[in-house]
Amino acid sequence: MAMLSDITLTPFSNSLNVAIHLMTKAKAHFESQNRNTNDIVDLQLVDDMLPLSFQINAICQHTLQATKAVLSSNFYIPSPLGEIDFHGLIKLLQNTQKELSEITENEVNSRSGETVIFHYPERPMTFTAENFITSFSTPNLYFHQTTLYNLLRKEGVPLSKIDFIGALSLSPSE
Repeated sequence: MAMLSDITLTPFSNSLNVAIHLMTKAKAHFESQNRNTNDIVDLQLVDDMLPLSFQINAICQHTLQATKAVLSSNFYIPSPLGEIDFHGLIKLLQNTQKELSEITENEVNSRSGETVIFHYPERPMTFTAENFITSFSTPNLYFHQTTLYNLLRKEGVPLSKIDFIGALSLSPSE
């Protein structure tokens, strides 16, 4: 049976590494094109979708803040980032990754089966820790990470499927 840390710490760390990788490749691509990286911070796929900066914030929320919600039993809608540049988005991802790495497997696993409340303004939603992660945060994480990938591809960043997948969790060799 998978431990709670197996569905949080490892895949969330991988997702943050992927987002950092995507943004680093985007930076190199835009610099090679003599384009200002800050021009894409507010980039949207369509007018009614939130911009790239929101996608980065959501990735941070559905990794680190979701893990913290498991520890505290409470998840809140994130505050908007406000003014931030491209470099600031990469730093946000890096700082999120660093903070996530400081949470131990034992801390997370000790919360198995415990309640997490998503304090949605219209109606609070109560989950078990595992259901919060698997039915709410993980699907949201992959949605926003996919949107980040698509925004960058739309702008010509040379990305492939392996850039999105990141590190594979292979079985140890015998």
